[in-house]
Amino acid sequence: MLYYSVAHYFDVKGSRKGAMYAHISSHIKEFLNTDEMNKEFVLVSFIDSERGNERYDIIKKELEDFCQNQLPHHKVHVIVEYNWGGTIAGLWYSYLYLKSNSLQGYIAHFEEDFGPKNNNWYKDARDNLKEDIIYVGEVNGERIKRGNDDDRLSRGKHDGQPRLGNPEVWTDGGFYFSTIEKFMLVEEKVGIFHKGDQNTKYDRMIDGISLGEVGFPTLLHHANFTFSFLPRAKYFRHEWISDTIASC
Repeated sequence: MLYYSVAHYFDVKGSRKGAMYAHISSHIKEFLNTDEMNKEFVLVSFIDSERGNERYDIIKKELEDFCQNQLPHHKVHVIVEYNWGGTIAGLWYSYLYLKSNSLQGYIAHFEEDFGPKNNNWYKDARDNLKEDIIYVGEVNGERIKRGNDDDRLSRGKHDGQPRLGNPEVWTDGGFYFSTIEKFMLVEEKVGIFHKGDQNTKYDRMIDGISLGEVGFPTLLHHANFTFSFLPRAKYFRHEWISDTIASC
């Protein structure tokens, strides 16, 4: 079984408003193209409203209707949460939901504006997910990043950012592929995947990068897990917003 999971931000404004549903539609298209008969679609959508607000139920129903309209023959799961942790928090909620419902199989988790550009990613991700690999990510380059890659240590905008290990070791943040069983091992070792403040609104530099796409793999590295990657240029495309808006 494949659970195709997407971390999504609902409360966009201005010119990006059209991308709110366009990104979902793009992922639904890629979900349908994935070479797997047994698959279900998971959407984790973050909103700015405080927990307990009636918007949670309203938006959940709206997104369920939208997804089910495009996926009448597939099971859809929609999770709506407070906007505090970005893609890695989305991975956490997706994993928790699947585990709590005693589901098993692969999880392919994507950032909303990042997705496949061909149909080879699924087979090759499975082939890379060997016994000693905890997850398969994606890298904009040819190797797993560490230390001062992406100017993490020398660029001023990263000064004073939280760091979850020395050295920092990471894949880029668009794609995470593993199994529910392997993520259970991760939870046993590191607990919640994202170490941000669950009551504070998402900050891109802190939650998206330092505690997210850099922090999560760094935690795994220092917990003695090993991860692998697919090269972005071969398998994926980033920022498909212009394509998706044009097609809506």
